[in-house]
Amino acid sequence: MTMPSPCLFRSPNGRSVRRSRGGRGPSPRTPAAEASPGQRVSQWSPAGPLGSSGLVHLDLDGYYLQAMDDDNATFHDLATSVAAARFRILRVEGEEEADRSWQRVTCHLHREDLPWAAVPIAHAVSAHSFADARPRGVSGADFDPRDEWGLGDLLSRLRFERGRLVLETDYVRGRMMKTDISIGPDGRLVVATRNRHEMALRWLRALKGKRHLQLV
Repeated sequence: MTMPSPCLFRSPNGRSVRRSRGGRGPSPRTPAAEASPGQRVSQWSPAGPLGSSGLVHLDLDGYYLQAMDDDNATFHDLATSVAAARFRILRVEGEEEADRSWQRVTCHLHREDLPWAAVPIAHAVSAHSFADARPRGVSGADFDPRDEWGLGDLLSRLRFERGRLVLETDYVRGRMMKTDISIGPDGRLVVATRNRHEMALRWLRALKGKRHLQLV
């Protein structure tokens, strides 16, 4: 059986991301919905760290499934924002040698779109980078071809630095990402990669062309 290619906005639980006209779309049938009278099922538990998929691992199944449903809606919103964002590619720099390479792509994100599009674009580029990344050397021991880039991966690496939104990656769970993203208050968007050949330009062209953004 052929495995499907990585989907940029596949939900962390592997289900398709769809919404009904009413908004969230159907919620999965949860054990919490069948709780006996008097059983508490609506209070969130603070227990459990963020996992690699960006979900809070909770003790009760009902809580866990509700978290997954919330993430489905978040992935849908990220995809919608990226598809609507306006940006243009200004400059491409790079160097390609036999044993190493680097590329730096400078773009301009429309300032009116900056407040709501910066984080979705950072997520989209990093998700592309993760999906295309492969192990190198001993990192292959941690590589899982079924692994996906989750919201927890994004949020644990995002930071503000001198007024810019910055995301930097090196090796992540066996994958050589080596991708840095910077978005400034003036709309200056820079994607820089090391030893990824010309992938940065490919990812940005894909986003600009609104390809690979379908929710399957």
